[in-house]
Amino acid sequence: MTFPSSGEIKFKTPLYFYVVWITTTYFIVPTAAVALFFSTKALKQDWGLVSRMAFVQPFIHMIFVIGAARHSGKIDNIILRCGFVGMVSVVCGWSVAVALAMLMRFGRERLVIRRSPGVVDEEKNVII
Repeated sequence: MTFPSSGEIKFKTPLYFYVVWITTTYFIVPTAAVALFFSTKALKQDWGLVSRMAFVQPFIHMIFVIGAARHSGKIDNIILRCGFVGMVSVVCGWSVAVALAMLMRFGRERLVIRRSPGVVDEEKNVII
């Protein structure tokens, strides 16, 4: 395997487009999004369940992407197939995230242990 010398490497136009794209994607867009969320009054408010359970979505999103992509073989048009995979993965991912949030809320309410005064067994030192 031979490596090209510095004289053989030619910079092409796609490289410049990639440099601009990577800079925009990984620096400017997140910075602008954070600035927007800190400066806009409507975006500072509590959005309830959506804002508290958004961390679940990145962990489970790819499971639905892979499942939808695997079962989208019958769709011949590639644009429709991409749209199908995107819609199914987003809807399923958020449905599971909201269901987990509801389950956690329901479980938290059910697991509250209410202690009532009981009879103390002196030998075993426990409340009956």
